[in-house]
Amino acid sequence: MKLDEIRIYAEVLEQGLNFKKYLKTICCDIIIKNIYTKKLRSEFDVNDSIIDRIRKVKDVDVLITAISQNKEYPLLLVEYSTAVPTDDHKMQRSDVYYWSAFFKTPMMKISPSIKGMKQKFGGGSKINDDLEIAIACRRNAVLYQIPWETDKNHVLNVDKNILSCITYSKQIENILKKMLNIFLNTDSIYEYYEKLRIDYINNCDDILKFYTYEKMIEIFSKSKRFDWIDNKLKIKINRFGHAMDPERGILYFVNMIMDPQNVITEIQINRDSDYYCRGGYNKLFDGLSNKEELETYVKELIDCGNKFDDNNALYILNKALNLNNELEFEKSSDHNYFINNKVMYKFLNSHPSMATKSIFFLSTELHLTDQKRDIICKIKWDKSPINCFINSIATDNFKITDITPVSMQNVKEDIITYASVELYKQLKFGLLAVSYPGAQGDRCILKGSGRTVERIYVDVIAYNNCQGKINVYLEECKEKFENSKNDVKKLKMIKSNADEKSGLKKLFSKIIGVEDISEIYTSIAAKVTKKIPNYDVDYIFMFDIQNDNNFITRIDYTVAIVNVNLVEKFSQLKNNEGKLKGTLEMNQIYVIS
Repeated sequence: MKLDEIRIYAEVLEQGLNFKKYLKTICCDIIIKNIYTKKLRSEFDVNDSIIDRIRKVKDVDVLITAISQNKEYPLLLVEYSTAVPTDDHKMQRSDVYYWSAFFKTPMMKISPSIKGMKQKFGGGSKINDDLEIAIACRRNAVLYQIPWETDKNHVLNVDKNILSCITYSKQIENILKKMLNIFLNTDSIYEYYEKLRIDYINNCDDILKFYTYEKMIEIFSKSKRFDWIDNKLKIKINRFGHAMDPERGILYFVNMIMDPQNVITEIQINRDSDYYCRGGYNKLFDGLSNKEELETYVKELIDCGNKFDDNNALYILNKALNLNNELEFEKSSDHNYFINNKVMYKFLNSHPSMATKSIFFLSTELHLTDQKRDIICKIKWDKSPINCFINSIATDNFKITDITPVSMQNVKEDIITYASVELYKQLKFGLLAVSYPGAQGDRCILKGSGRTVERIYVDVIAYNNCQGKINVYLEECKEKFENSKNDVKKLKMIKSNADEKSGLKKLFSKIIGVEDISEIYTSIAAKVTKKIPNYDVDYIFMFDIQNDNNFITRIDYTVAIVNVNLVEKFSQLKNNEGKLKGTLEMNQIYVIS
């Protein structure tokens, strides 16, 4: 196949640019475009391309595509994970290779394999890389595992200039070389994937012989989360919010081994009368937009004895999952309900949330239970609408995605953070931590300890040396300054609260071996505006986007100094007029039109 152009779609611009470096070393003459993307939440459309469908079912960290003879083909899905590699976190990310298999697109998973395992973490340790590979192969997926190595303090080894990315990996480069070589020497995208799959399976033969079906399901031993009912596996979902993770990911993981007809989901919808107790209603509703409404509803039930009937349980299910009464629960007998095929198929096709729909296409039965986990009511549905829905997702539409140069209108927090990092590099400051919305990383301030530990992420933590000590620069980024009020409070708390300041020192000690802090300065950053709120910070970064031609994206910056002690430190950013203004230039960055 002819390769006319490569595209790299990434929510974290820095990660997309890092993959561009790899690809430029392999095929320096090919046009490579970086597209900055955001999460896509919408129902399926008959005109969707395969790229649209991939983005609608899964928020892929990096999606690499090829333009060939006026068509666009997916080449690789990339998932970054910085989480402690427990079973929970491994299963949580399994939806990527579920969809990778479905769309016949290889997947690369960059994650730690042993990070922090000398410490005690919940979530188990039965799942290793080989088991994941075996399960992927069972689904005809191609899963490239890239181990993210750590240092002696269990801190991920990252590129010191791009903290969201793994250090240079020869393995990544070799995989990309192989993929591009096969693409250029095949006649269709289907042949491309099949050749990769055969090559992959040949290299995994011993793993596949070891992991039989019986050995795979051994990991689902009876526990608070798993229970076997005859030959069906019941999986308990612990919360509605936060996309129901990790349990939603566990459902995907199980489905790569077992049929949906053999999977039951359970939600313990009636909980302890103490609303805020551990594992109580507060946990169940955490992260939901309508949490206050649900809190009011259950507190009224608590006042009446905290007893749930079917109607109470179904009402909470409907509200918490934002079903908007799209699913009709028809009663078949006492405490037993079913969803007819027509209603289920319509729901699966039209509801915008893949997280919500996951319960209904990855299982065929739902148990709503009480405080003792006794069943309040059951809901069942057939597998046939699931099959129809899954089959309808597939498409042979390879139309090219419309893109346009990034502008002020579509700049979000991520690019503000990226531009800020570039300014710290010009100042020759060290970077301790960078937290993008889609890649928070593992470099956070820890407050407290054990299960009650609070993780505090700061968008940018920079530093420079000052007479044997370090000056620290804490920055929070937003699209608009008006949204930074709580960020200013957060930064002031880190400076003034003993526990949080101690956590900051420990983070510095862990990363660079120094914790003697001289000064802590705070700042906010956002898109340029005529009126800046009167925030109590030491300096401010403002950014504007210019696109003068088709090849260059210009990010204009202005620095406002509030604390005059910083004037000399920031003087390197002065222009010829003595103003703290300038321009960052980079190859054109695009967004989806």
